[in-house]
Amino acid sequence: MPATDESAQLIVEGITEDGLVFRPSDWIERLIDTAAAFGPERRLSRKPYSGPERRRQQISFLRAQMLAGRKCLVVDTCLRHANPAAFDFVLQFVRSNRLRCLEISPDAAAAGSSSSGTDAGTAS
Repeated sequence: MPATDESAQLIVEGITEDGLVFRPSDWIERLIDTAAAFGPERRLSRKPYSGPERRRQQISFLRAQMLAGRKCLVVDTCLRHANPAAFDFVLQFVRSNRLRCLEISPDAAAAGSSSSGTDAGTAS
């Protein structure tokens, strides 16, 4: 994915590359909560900035959405610059669990369609 593409989105399906449903069913909510607490030092941050305000900021980049009848995680790639540690954490989670990942260009996101599929390994 080009580093200059600030408004692209990654769509992460709850389906593995082998076609199996990923469990637990609340994995997206757990991942969002964990990523929201990530600080710049790649550790869970307990500083004052790690409270509700940081969580609200991170959630604006990560959201659960039903697409084609499947629960998916939508990642705004602006997270890469806002919190690189959280972005890397999400990508590593996708890679290690072999989840299907699709990149949506800004034009396609505005139109509501996908433009290109990608492996999570190439999304960073």
